[in-house]
Amino acid sequence: MAGEYCSMVNRVIGVLTIDECKKLMFLTTDLLSGQRVEDTRSALVAMVTCRGQSRPADVIMMEILFHLKRFDILKQILGKTREQVEEELRRGGIISNYRVLMMDLSENMERNELESIIFMLHNKITKNQAKQITSFLDVVCVLEQTGEVSSVKLELIEECVRNIRRNDLIKKIQSYRVCETVKLSVCETGVQHSQVSVDEYNMNYDLRGVCVIIDSTGNGGALLTHTFRQLGFHVFPYTQTEVCEVCEVNLIMKTINQNSILQRAAVFTCFMLNTHTHASHTPPLNTHIKLMEACVECEMLKKKPKLFFNHTIRSDQNLQTDALPCTTHTPHTHPLHNAEDVLWSVCETGVEVLDGNEHNSVYLQSISSALLQGHTRRLHVLDALIEVNREILEHNLRNPDNRHHLTFTHTLRKRLYL
Repeated sequence: MAGEYCSMVNRVIGVLTIDECKKLMFLTTDLLSGQRVEDTRSALVAMVTCRGQSRPADVIMMEILFHLKRFDILKQILGKTREQVEEELRRGGIISNYRVLMMDLSENMERNELESIIFMLHNKITKNQAKQITSFLDVVCVLEQTGEVSSVKLELIEECVRNIRRNDLIKKIQSYRVCETVKLSVCETGVQHSQVSVDEYNMNYDLRGVCVIIDSTGNGGALLTHTFRQLGFHVFPYTQTEVCEVCEVNLIMKTINQNSILQRAAVFTCFMLNTHTHASHTPPLNTHIKLMEACVECEMLKKKPKLFFNHTIRSDQNLQTDALPCTTHTPHTHPLHNAEDVLWSVCETGVEVLDGNEHNSVYLQSISSALLQGHTRRLHVLDALIEVNREILEHNLRNPDNRHHLTFTHTLRKRLYL
């Protein structure tokens, strides 16, 4: 096997350009466990032989070639198409998303923009270092060596990109941050997406799922009803202005469980659309929390995924940048504390969303589109929600006066395919 891999390495290196070899060295930096290597061939060999590396050699090579966009080599040497590799990487790769991002920024940067950045960083890059820089990746390597830049420290990179007025690249950086936040979203239970089991939730039930929609805005209920019915859910729409009391929440649970429907469903979902003003007697999240707590305690929903989405339109002009009700729930009374299999997404927008030309908010449209596409492409629900975060981020950049404030957290233990 070692001889076959070395032969494959020689064939790959033989067709890579000098620039591609340089990118390969950058992409694999984190996989070498601190080993010093002299050239690309040494890096590829060391990468699969280093201690703790459990991935097969051809799988590692496949991922590297995919990120280098050498789909011709993928097909000729590994017998894989671009689509096949994309599907495999959806289940997770080993190359850092941060390094892929930096390479992407470098590939999309013009020479004059690179020179502008080098000039801006004259107090961080020496003249000798500047003479050797031929790409933005070289700049990143210098800044990594001095501790100015890392996968969790991108402020300087974003400042440089902003100064050359490349809004498209800024979006890529901010999308990366959003994606990483979602992937490493941690609740008070300490559960992380990167640590959960790769097993799938059992969807082999009579019903795909149950969806409760409480809509007091008049905007979005129809869209969500259509979306979840397309996904095969049994939908229970409610249009009451307020469903706040505990007795009413219990009544909802009793109503939707006629004919033991909760026992027959694989997934429970609740979508609450609400408006909130200074005159509102009950914060809109309180109703959602009470319903969430009732679902967590429901024996028929034990070990089943429970998804909660809340969209609040505030007319008091006091949007919360953190939609999580921290003031009313300490870590020990948080609705997700010690609760498994729960996902919670909360979005706050201003009343302008009702005044615009679009009938539904960007959040609702994004959720609908992401879940339907995720069903078609068989995406894990967390991967589908990353697309929602991207849409919200891009909307906020385009519309600074009509921003959506999004909070996301979960304790899902398995992969969920709606």
